[in-house]
Amino acid sequence: MNFYVGLEVVAIKNHSRGRFKKGQEFVIQGIKKEPCCGLVTVDVGIYSDKKLSICRCGKISKNDCYYGADYFTPKQQLSETTYNEVMMCIEQGKELAILN
Repeated sequence: MNFYVGLEVVAIKNHSRGRFKKGQEFVIQGIKKEPCCGLVTVDVGIYSDKKLSICRCGKISKNDCYYGADYFTPKQQLSETTYNEVMMCIEQGKELAILN
């Protein structure tokens, strides 16, 4: 995916620790690639007071509140019809269909 700072995105699945829910909209404030495994992560402005975080690869690091880019899909690239279809898929729990 072509993410960039300022891009409006929609969460396509719930965060595993409840920090956001599918269907919520955000603006990307930062992007980075995790040095441990290469996972592309984004800052969407949700912060935590936790001191440490665990990457999906299992590495423990300082918590910087970046989340896997695969939690999100760009909103800007969607037409209004497509956006409504995406939101319907999210509500029905079929978010993987969006990526196909």
